[in-house]
Amino acid sequence: SEQAMDVNAIKDGEYTWSYYTPVTAVDPFDGSTVTFYDRSTDLVAQTYFITNPEPAQRDYTGVEVVLNKRFSKNWQMMVSYVYAKSTGLIGTDFDDSWSGQSYFDHPNAHTNALGRFPYERRHQLKLQGTYRLPWGILISTYYRGLAGRTYTRRIRSGDVGLDLNQGNVTINAEERGSRQYPWLHQWDLRLEKQFRIKDRIRLGFIADCFNVLNLNTATSYETYSGRSGYTFEEVDGILDPRIMRFGIRIMW
Repeated sequence: SEQAMDVNAIKDGEYTWSYYTPVTAVDPFDGSTVTFYDRSTDLVAQTYFITNPEPAQRDYTGVEVVLNKRFSKNWQMMVSYVYAKSTGLIGTDFDDSWSGQSYFDHPNAHTNALGRFPYERRHQLKLQGTYRLPWGILISTYYRGLAGRTYTRRIRSGDVGLDLNQGNVTINAEERGSRQYPWLHQWDLRLEKQFRIKDRIRLGFIADCFNVLNLNTATSYETYSGRSGYTFEEVDGILDPRIMRFGIRIMW
């Protein structure tokens, strides 16, 4: 960490940054005033600390309800619902969790840094079932309805007309995780027929269909606003299209 902050103050959750000056600009997206922090041109010693600062936390609250019908009378089913809330400063993805992340290197990293994490799905509903048809054919289904992941609008200092000493800097323009992708619905099906070859050997023929309804739900957006050549919330990722798969398996 650059010595722009007192290490003892970090441990106590206090943020008093040295060598940084706040500068403001107008956010062209909504006309609000945004603040960046410009680093002093004075040389700053590079010192690394191994510590557990008080603000480096995350909180997870979850409730899961599961109903399970065991296989009998030619069918089985399991239904589950999960409510999950995942918030804080240090997220669950690799970029946040590894020890080299920059939250305590400079104040820009703390702008709107608290909130919902990007991999949180507040509601998750899943249904799995199997039915044995005549002639020993098995039909299985798997449905999952997942609340959309969260995302955050971001802006860069250069895009709002600021020339900072440390170069172009990105900050969260809004509260972290304040926006949400659409719900994701996916329904998969499988048909399988098995044949006994010998006493302990079976041969299975399988046909799978993923995303039966061929939905094209958006899973990723452009999250920068005001960036030349990019359009905020332009779709750059969708659910995989309907996929058919055929296979053979041997069991012994």
